[in-house]
Amino acid sequence: MNTLKRNNIKLNCVIAYVGLDRNFISIDDVLKDLDNEELEKLNEREISLLYSSDLNCEKLKDILSNISNINEGKYKLGLKIWGLSLLKDINQTATTISDKMKKVANLWADFDYIDDWKSFIYYMPVDVGLEVGEDFLNRNFLNYIESEYSKIDIYYKTMY
Repeated sequence: MNTLKRNNIKLNCVIAYVGLDRNFISIDDVLKDLDNEELEKLNEREISLLYSSDLNCEKLKDILSNISNINEGKYKLGLKIWGLSLLKDINQTATTISDKMKKVANLWADFDYIDDWKSFIYYMPVDVGLEVGEDFLNRNFLNYIESEYSKIDIYYKTMY
């Protein structure tokens, strides 16, 4: 089961494209989990390509890109949703705060060192006067997940 499914996040064409581009999801999982509303947007040619024996990652990305007119803004939103889902997984599986913060820091590079994560990356400098320590980082981490997850419907609407 992929991270999106575990976190009840719908796989649309933009998120699938980003997932394939960043190797977060396999072609088989995209074909199995792509939201039905997205499949209804396909024409006969695209459907036959989806289920052809010579389908590869680049062909699938082309199909997804054509359906959703993927641009830089949509790509960034798709990446943000992948990040949120993977952060939720870390939060649910890490055994200690220290372990959680190390896993988050290791994942950060996969997300182009997104500024939104700086407040809970353990090796980043903290502004003078701010609290420090694992509890502070964990609180920032949990607040980020909660805040971003509450905006997920807005992100989906922005992709269309």
